[in-house]
Amino acid sequence: MSTTNDDAIRVVLGNLEYSGIDPGGSDGRWHLAMDVLAGLRPYILLSQGEPVAV
Repeated sequence: MSTTNDDAIRVVLGNLEYSGIDPGGSDGRWHLAMDVLAGLRPYILLSQGEPVAV
């Protein structure tokens, strides 16, 4: 994933239900979400639901 090098402010809204852990106990979705966030490098992260440390 590429990142941008401009003067824009990047804002991300995320909703990781159950902290990204699926009913089977896998946390693969959480790791995928963290990889996406790392690529986006947002200045502001808005999250719904339970607090998630980033």
